[in-house]
Amino acid sequence: MQSIGLDILPVMRGMPSIIYFNSPDCPHCVTATPKVDQFFQALKSAQQRGVVNTEVSMVAFNVNDDPNGTHTQDIETIPRLVLQLPSKKEPIVIDLKIKPDEFVNHVASNSDLYLPVATGRIAAFISEQIVM
Repeated sequence: MQSIGLDILPVMRGMPSIIYFNSPDCPHCVTATPKVDQFFQALKSAQQRGVVNTEVSMVAFNVNDDPNGTHTQDIETIPRLVLQLPSKKEPIVIDLKIKPDEFVNHVASNSDLYLPVATGRIAAFISEQIVM
């Protein structure tokens, strides 16, 4: 999973992206990170093979790198996935603290609501490729 620094975070939040906000000190993050990494790797592989046609970048950000909350003031809890996608004005936020195993199902179930039409097959891909 590619990690980004504080200098890149505002750029990533302004483009189609899935940002995983976490901290290595957070027990819930330690539980969720392997699931998020599995999802990122599977989606990246599908993008490269042309199975999923999307230009969404996937990165991780350690909230400890923004101690003043300059760019993370809206991140209320961690671990959290924030999906910044062109078809939605507001980002899609998935709080992984409550049920980290359910985020893939959430993305798969709701993908047609926030992904461009060309990426509609992503729901089927996630359902088939990610085994929880």
